Amino acid sequence: MIQLIATDMDGTLLDEEKQLPAQLPALLEELYRRDITFAVASGRSHMMLTNLFGELAEEIIFICDNGACVMYPHEAPLLHSLPKDVIHRILDACRSLSAGVPVLCGFHHIYYPENDNAAMQHEIRRYYRDPQVVPYDDLYAVDEPILKVALCDTNGPAKEAYPVMHEALGDAYELLISGDCWMDIMCKGVTKHYGKYGRMRKAYIKEHRPWLYAELLFGGKLVSHLNSIDDTAHQRMELLIQQIQEQQGVNEELKSRDRMGWVGACNNIRNAAEEIVLNELIYC
Repeated sequence: MIQLIATDMDGTLLDEEKQLPAQLPALLEELYRRDITFAVASGRSHMMLTNLFGELAEEIIFICDNGACVMYPHEAPLLHSLPKDVIHRILDACRSLSAGVPVLCGFHHIYYPENDNAAMQHEIRRYYRDPQVVPYDDLYAVDEPILKVALCDTNGPAKEAYPVMHEALGDAYELLISGDCWMDIMCKGVTKHYGKYGRMRKAYIKEHRPWLYAELLFGGKLVSHLNSIDDTAHQRMELLIQQIQEQQGVNEELKSRDRMGWVGACNNIRNAAEEIVLNELIYC
């Protein structure tokens, strides 16, 4: 007997115009009649989700901010917020980024710093409702639970933001590249999974190996397969990057002597490592 139906938002429940399907109210009514729980899992904030669903939100479970906020109907939310000192370390590190802006995702409000990049502002407002735009230094004084820090990087987070944040935080926190312009920083273990490589694997097998996709889907093993691929790909990336950096002498000495050269070398190494990972694990 089916007791729970859970769905992602972008590319799943939402249409190409980022709108809910017109038949959703009737579907939810039928699910309630059958005593089937409906849950939504998304990287979006609870404010954005509850506004989007309107009155329909009252009986839906929301797993928001990639799992950092879980809201059951008529119950207090479960929050996994980042420590304030970690937020300050993230903000300090973001100052060195050439095209990255931190978005503090609080339970009540969204905050990001003043900037003149119209494309970046548009990208942020696509996903966050009524964000508060403040001077950069005021981000340090935000006094509410911050569930995640989303980095909006119009140059692509893999090029600069990821290596800089990994250096600042190590493996103590989740660093998830969640889109072409986005990277999320969260407490360890709260991500909804699967990440970038899991999504790429899903898209590939759905188009090029439909028999495997159907076998995994109807056998109830699709999510575990994609999570495993994503985890393995990230582990393989870290190993390859470390090995290539050692081979090419991309180290702390180079970073202190030529920071831009170090960033460029890290980008080239990450691209080379990712090409290997894609061929080994994703497109096969």
